[in-house]
Amino acid sequence: MFWNDLNLICRLGLVWTLVWTLVWTDDSVSLDLTWTLDLTHLRPEDLPDLQTPDVFLNRTHFLEAVQGILGNLMMSQTMSQLRLVTVTTPKFGCAAGFGLSDDKDACVVCRPGSFSSSGACLLCPAGTYQDREGRDSCVTCPRGRSVIGASSVQQCESQCQRLRGRCSESGDFLPAQTDFLSGTWGCVTAEGAWLQWTNSATPLTDEECTALSHFQLLSDSEIQFGSDEAQILRSVSVNRTDCLRDCALDSSCHHVALSSSQCEMYSTSPDNTACSSAPLVQGFLGNSEAEHFQWVRCQVKVRAELQVDRCLGRQETDPRPLTR
Repeated sequence: MFWNDLNLICRLGLVWTLVWTLVWTDDSVSLDLTWTLDLTHLRPEDLPDLQTPDVFLNRTHFLEAVQGILGNLMMSQTMSQLRLVTVTTPKFGCAAGFGLSDDKDACVVCRPGSFSSSGACLLCPAGTYQDREGRDSCVTCPRGRSVIGASSVQQCESQCQRLRGRCSESGDFLPAQTDFLSGTWGCVTAEGAWLQWTNSATPLTDEECTALSHFQLLSDSEIQFGSDEAQILRSVSVNRTDCLRDCALDSSCHHVALSSSQCEMYSTSPDNTACSSAPLVQGFLGNSEAEHFQWVRCQVKVRAELQVDRCLGRQETDPRPLTR
């Protein structure tokens, strides 16, 4: 059977390798054989003619084949008691893009959403996809992330798309978003963080939120109320969006104070900011000659005559440019 199968392998043009090591001592001879067969190009119609690996490398037939390889050595008294010491259970190995079947007796092509690794088909990890079969790697999502085992680039979703928010064509958050549970509108950052102080019962536009995103809501501890020194750029009766948009487009505008019907814009003058600090401390970062403040606290100033509803300070670095 061994030689019949070997002849079949040669007839089918399969690639096979037999590595052997012969060790001769005074009273024994040991032969170590490693058989490797490449079935990559085996045609399916030829499979029924080839014995299964367990039969092909059966102990009895394999021992007979080894005896045949040894040939005339068997004539000696030393080799008359030849026996098979050990045999390793035959194992399948699969080509790239293929993995072992569940019963580990055949190779199957790795399906879309998976890739081959160390003889197994594994699911593509999160953030990748594979839309073709028989591959040994996955493709990184061009944007967003995918679930494990994604088989299409359409499964690569941004955070905005996963949350079913208002998204741009590229999957980014649009500035104005709505909370589907409460119906409340609000503005979000580019990362999708909700700006609670922008909550509105009425719909907001992306233009409004773009203007609002240039500002941050100041707490009472960051404001010095009733300052006669505060210098107002202008005071107008406009809505919040127009007020903030005008301030954002004016480089001399530092912060605004809003009431129900009035908008006061304050300039970047030093008189509109009050700062205090702890006493100077000697020594800093190993330099005994250096001095530093342990803390510095600043407040913006607003006038007393305005009943302030909200005070918003312009951020040092605008996240997005604003155009008129």
